[in-house]
Amino acid sequence: MAHILIKDLTMQAFVGIREEEFRNPQTVVLSLKIFTDINLARQKDDIHYTLNYVKVIEEIRLIVKRQHHKLLEYLGGDIISHLFASFDAIQHIELKVIKPKVVPDTKEVGVLISQDRSSYEAQ
Repeated sequence: MAHILIKDLTMQAFVGIREEEFRNPQTVVLSLKIFTDINLARQKDDIHYTLNYVKVIEEIRLIVKRQHHKLLEYLGGDIISHLFASFDAIQHIELKVIKPKVVPDTKEVGVLISQDRSSYEAQ
């Protein structure tokens, strides 16, 4: 098994519990490691046999923009659930969601979530 990497996808999102976070979007940075079978893609050199990371990024952008998320944990879970529902080829996801420079004396705060398809389907 291999994984597709998406590193430091940066976008504006409405996320947080403070009053100003409901009014003003903030920068969030997402990094994903998406485990999938790439054997056919390696043999055939054809996009149809792998996970198209452009489509994954488009899906993530829609999820982030469609609603306010109070918690990074909820946003991350929402992204993972939708990716599993949208892309059958995904077997496991590791997702890091961070908000840079929002807490004094820190570079970033965030959450790292790891989930496999079987635990998603068991929910």
